[in-house]
Amino acid sequence: MSALGQIGNVTRLSHRVAPLPSWHASEENVIELGTQPFVIHGEAIAAGFVQRRRLNAWVCGWAVNSRYAGALMMSGLPYAIW
Repeated sequence: MSALGQIGNVTRLSHRVAPLPSWHASEENVIELGTQPFVIHGEAIAAGFVQRRRLNAWVCGWAVNSRYAGALMMSGLPYAIW
């Protein structure tokens, strides 16, 4: 977050699966980092799609790495990543 402070007052930092490393300011003071290639996390994305009804029974999720976050992202469940 402190490194991103050079581009402005960043209030939220999130990630998204992207084919190439990138960043995108989705809202004022919100930065999304595209850090993981889509092809690497294909099984997590497929699992999130297949299990989306089960996952959407929860209010939010927590993932220990970007591979598990891919499943939560695909299901549409709000999540935090460690």
